[in-house]
Amino acid sequence: AEEAVLKAEEEKKAREEVEAEATKKVTEVVQKESEEDLASEEEEGVARKATEEAAQMAEKTAVQAEDKAAKEVRRLRSELGQDACIVCILGGTKFQDDESEELVK
Repeated sequence: AEEAVLKAEEEKKAREEVEAEATKKVTEVVQKESEEDLASEEEEGVARKATEEAAQMAEKTAVQAEDKAAKEVRRLRSELGQDACIVCILGGTKFQDDESEELVK
């Protein structure tokens, strides 16, 4: 009977050791996943901030370009007068049709 009690105690101790080891491994895995999630959230935050800053810079640049274009329009209107016929040519650096060139001269 004494042997049976000792054997039961040994088995119980072995089970507790296995459970403790399993608990330790699960805790390590959960902690590692938690750290990875935190790192991922930090990376997303950095990326979001960089995107917001880039959008702000693009908006500022667009406003500056609009201001520059508006100033140039005001300058041309003051030089040519309000009643002048102004033709805006977009895109090319040469005329594709000789008649078009004559229209803007």
